[in-house]
Amino acid sequence: MNSFPAQAGQNGRLDAYLVGTCSAMCPPSEVQERLSHRQVHKFERGSSPADSSLFVKKHYRIFDEYNNSPEFVRNKEGIAKSMDRLRVVMDLKDESVANRANYLWDRYRAIAKDMSVQHWMDEFAVMVYEEIGRFLIWADEQLRSPMALQQGQEQFDAVDRFDPVLHLKFLNNVLLSLVEIYDEFHRRKVEWHNEVEFRLCHLILRICAGPLEFAKGLKGIRKELMSEVEDVVRLFMAYFEGDWISFFRDVPQLPWVLRALAGRLAPEVRERALLAISKSMGKRTRPYPASSLMEELCLTAQGLVAFCKAFSLPMQGDTVMLGVGLQIASKLLEFQFSDLVPAPSYLLGMKLTNCAEHKSCCHCR
Repeated sequence: MNSFPAQAGQNGRLDAYLVGTCSAMCPPSEVQERLSHRQVHKFERGSSPADSSLFVKKHYRIFDEYNNSPEFVRNKEGIAKSMDRLRVVMDLKDESVANRANYLWDRYRAIAKDMSVQHWMDEFAVMVYEEIGRFLIWADEQLRSPMALQQGQEQFDAVDRFDPVLHLKFLNNVLLSLVEIYDEFHRRKVEWHNEVEFRLCHLILRICAGPLEFAKGLKGIRKELMSEVEDVVRLFMAYFEGDWISFFRDVPQLPWVLRALAGRLAPEVRERALLAISKSMGKRTRPYPASSLMEELCLTAQGLVAFCKAFSLPMQGDTVMLGVGLQIASKLLEFQFSDLVPAPSYLLGMKLTNCAEHKSCCHCR
């Protein structure tokens, strides 16, 4: 394994970086603190009130004298144990996606912080970041859907706690960390099989940030990888030129993880397409074939009904009434590409382990 080339100094410190010495999932000082205040998450309840064997270190926004000591920062053994435990939580089928996602989001942030302060730049770190990244993309797609609010009060409350802005910020930080490691790998002439996949993820997020940010991201792609980004460049062109036909034709052909991220662009593209189609119908309201609208906007039959309801579009039989005279209620709601092409079954089951053969794996294409 190619580790970060430096030696530990005194008191577990490595120049400006910490060297963690905690080999448990949760530092003993945090365990004691949480037990004394009865801060036990339901996913961490053991066989007795004093059982802390399932505790996983939580995220701390402020890095102060309480939590910046080597014994409070997990080493690779502690991180590996934590990741194993969090995979178990992923597979709790009797728990809602939102409940699992909110818990995992916090614990993953703590893991990312522990790795960041130690400046790990090796295969272990990249595999952990990639697993976190895939989960964040999956959770983002699921919890942005209006369907997520129709699964009971507990699910609604959990979704209500979901902050898409903070979620996206964390995902962007994870992808930035991966890009930094990939660049370091390239300098050390180390090839990594998932590099292209996650560089493209970061590039799609740049589309969401605007053309200038996308151009900056594209400039950072190495020449030998440029042929791999053609699909994302076409997506960028279709999005900014308002070519919804090309956009919705190309996105379902992307690998699942890229398709899920592209879903962030879909609401705006659908709204612009709807306005353009309505304008082309003339001043009077006229019927438009529902099948054509489904095909052009990449919607299932159920998705079309929800779409028409969201935009207050009357449906008459197998047609949708459109026209510039119709008052279209502008609501940028999510209608995911998973409505058309479902996510791989292993992802729906929350089994988000790293797939080393992702380029040829049927689950990842």
